[in-house]
Amino acid sequence: MDISGFNTLLTRIVTAFNPTQYDTLVALKKRQAILYFIQMTALIFVVALLLMIPNLFSVPEMIHNEFSKFERLEIDVNYSQVEPINLPQYNPVITIDTTPSPEKTLSGFLLITDRSLYYRLTPFTKGDRIALEEENTTGIGNIVVSLLILALPTLLVLTYLYTLLKYSIIICIVAVVSFILARVARFGLELPQTFKIALFASTPMITLALLTKPYVPSLGYLEYLVYLIFFILGCIKIGDFEEVAKPKERER
Repeated sequence: MDISGFNTLLTRIVTAFNPTQYDTLVALKKRQAILYFIQMTALIFVVALLLMIPNLFSVPEMIHNEFSKFERLEIDVNYSQVEPINLPQYNPVITIDTTPSPEKTLSGFLLITDRSLYYRLTPFTKGDRIALEEENTTGIGNIVVSLLILALPTLLVLTYLYTLLKYSIIICIVAVVSFILARVARFGLELPQTFKIALFASTPMITLALLTKPYVPSLGYLEYLVYLIFFILGCIKIGDFEEVAKPKERER
């Protein structure tokens, strides 16, 4: 996305907070509306991640505190292999080496042997060892932190896709149900219009839900209430009640 495209996205996000201007948004093509939804969600998702950065520093301490609740924690690993297993094969992240060889190389971030676990948070550190026969909950907590860091990119992508899917389902349901109700009430709205209104009205909902996540774990139904308010106002702006044709009087 170039600068002009980014400016256009920001302009449409601001417009989505003003239902009186939804006619300009509904005039967009369906492909443009869907692309807006994907980009808008991605942008707000990234901003929410930036707001969460201060909270990330407390995650290791939280994990250590939770694992300290174990009175006893033992791990029994028993492997027999001919040569080390590298995952992936080149530039490995995890290595499993239970061979009799006394030389064990920590190539990636985690090395599992028959008696120990070696881990490091960055490729620039030497690494730490945890003996598997020891009851070391602090060490296990460190491993969990390391694994979370390794899995972070995948977790972020899955979370973003989940967010897209969640709000896409809400948008589709609201668009279809509102179109049916509009037909029953003889309110002049077509399905493509209700779909676009539902899509753009999701902007305040997604903004509220994601940007408050670092501070408020759950808003309850508040985000959906905000969504319905913007959606209804958008429908009022775009649609209108159809005139009912009066039957002609019979000639006497």
